[in-house]
Amino acid sequence: MKYVADSIKKLGLSPAIWWSPTIDIKSSLARKHPEWLAKNKNGAVWTLDGKAGALDFSLPGPRKFIEDVLDVLFKKWGFEGIKLDFWSDAFEKRDIRLKKHPVEAREWLLSSIRKRLPKEGFLETCCSTAMGNPFLAKYADAYRVGIDIGSGEWHIHVLACSWALPLIGIESQKTFLLNMDSLGINHNLSDEENLSRLTWCFITQGVLEIGGDLTKLSKKETNWIRKVIEDCDRGYKCFCLDRKAYFNEPLPEILYVNYPRSSKAGGKDIIKHIAIFNWDDEEKIVTCPFLRLGLTGKENYSNFWTGNKINYQNGHLSHCLKPRESVLIEVTVN
Repeated sequence: MKYVADSIKKLGLSPAIWWSPTIDIKSSLARKHPEWLAKNKNGAVWTLDGKAGALDFSLPGPRKFIEDVLDVLFKKWGFEGIKLDFWSDAFEKRDIRLKKHPVEAREWLLSSIRKRLPKEGFLETCCSTAMGNPFLAKYADAYRVGIDIGSGEWHIHVLACSWALPLIGIESQKTFLLNMDSLGINHNLSDEENLSRLTWCFITQGVLEIGGDLTKLSKKETNWIRKVIEDCDRGYKCFCLDRKAYFNEPLPEILYVNYPRSSKAGGKDIIKHIAIFNWDDEEKIVTCPFLRLGLTGKENYSNFWTGNKINYQNGHLSHCLKPRESVLIEVTVN
């Protein structure tokens, strides 16, 4: 693993690793130290699924063991970032019981990771029971906000997006960035469906995590990925214009982001990105007055993906979208 980390560094990148502090309750460690295992409310060994348990992180023995593991990950192997998965259950599940206070134990785990990372190191929490918990921002840079995207099937994408609505309005630069899980290309989907996934991950202003086998992408698809990550400017507040998204299905039709002049985007005269979505299986017209978007209509409008100029009339932004199609609009001023 040290060789892997060193090889990544030679590419000019920072190596990060996926890690979970769960424990197989039938492992040699569990058999050797059964007193280290967290218990449930009935006093029996707690498990997530009958197999995976948790160490009682409030006890000195498990803490020493975990600290030794973290020293291997970051000091011996040289990783500079971590995606912490299946971890929050040990502190936040209703039926788990630690010997001492779980909040203090959670602080210990996150602080133990953070202090071993370099100054620009990266910590992302995953599977957080309290996904929007602002106190985790003391240690974490990003958090997973939805379910696993898997291979990116359309129905999974829609479900994952529905989790995010209460959180996308957070100005993440002041807390910590959300993560919609991997964005990528599923070759069983249409261009419209793949671009809708990319558009959603872009407009929601979170971590851009690229997944899948990049060697199998066409030139067109590779250009899409390059476009998403090109001079990426993350963490601004994402506005949702749809009241019905808050009172019906949590799937917004119109999202937009404003950029200050001091931002990377603002330095390129980009003042706003607007994303329009059709989540339905039939054609749909989506329209919105310029005034609701804080626009005059005198700005320059273009398709983010193609660069083609868009002309609007009658004081409205209006698009007729195919089933499952989206459009991402870049707004600039001279």
